[in-house]
Amino acid sequence: TQEAVDPYAKSAGVNGNRGMVVDLSLTDPAGWNSADLKNPISNYSEAIIWEVHVRDFSNTIADSQYKGKYLAFTETGLVNEHGQSVGVDYLKQLGIDAVWLPPAFKGESLDNVGYGVYDLYDLGEFDQKGSIPTKYGTRREYQHAIKTLQKQGIKVFADIVLNSRIGGDETEIVQAIKQDWNNRLQQVGDKVEIEAWTKYKFPGRKGKYSDFTWNSAYFNGIDWDERTQQSGLYLFDGKAWDSKVSKENANYDYLMGADVNFANPEVREELLRWGKWYFETAKLDGVRLD
Repeated sequence: TQEAVDPYAKSAGVNGNRGMVVDLSLTDPAGWNSADLKNPISNYSEAIIWEVHVRDFSNTIADSQYKGKYLAFTETGLVNEHGQSVGVDYLKQLGIDAVWLPPAFKGESLDNVGYGVYDLYDLGEFDQKGSIPTKYGTRREYQHAIKTLQKQGIKVFADIVLNSRIGGDETEIVQAIKQDWNNRLQQVGDKVEIEAWTKYKFPGRKGKYSDFTWNSAYFNGIDWDERTQQSGLYLFDGKAWDSKVSKENANYDYLMGADVNFANPEVREELLRWGKWYFETAKLDGVRLD
């Protein structure tokens, strides 16, 4: 007899070995679904939007119990040695309209600050890449931070990164052509076979929220050949860099890791599906596209 976790289970136990019946309303921060958090900005051109790094926000607050973590945004009533308000209270005194937080999803390592994207659906919920939390905390702590800021009348914008992936689960053999780093439209070699980290299966998440997995068809190129252990800018055969981008280095579509192929309709459909899920899950006020 073989056992399998119910694919429609809303939650799972350690390592996803057992499905769980969960009342999600009991796992959300208190008042998560209340309707009193709408703080409209009347004029966005006049709004004060503050980009804040989670670590830098709290590392110098002596009395913070959560230095470098999301929960630092939930601490109120803190003062410095001069009796001046710090943390969220200070932001409110400044008249900040919105904060812009760094990417919240799981990166390729625990040290990643969010821009080396591994799994967009993992906000610190699954045992992947060496930990359940992200660098800044768990999904629930992220939600708690958003809720606290909004209660203070401060909107929350999230930085999102859709152009690349890093930390693939498996490699594939791909035909590719090496390009000049300083002129991404110039070929510098013949077509070769490379071994690329382009399979993203998210084994720790086990298909929760989305069963979409990534492979080389969903990427344009990469910067590493695992077979030869050599770095380089490899454009996959039959692919092209996006054209409506900066002309720096002739074409600045490629930035790092595996470059996402937005020409693929399945990719666009999946990212739209993720965006809807993310807004419903985090209850954000806006995003900044990296």
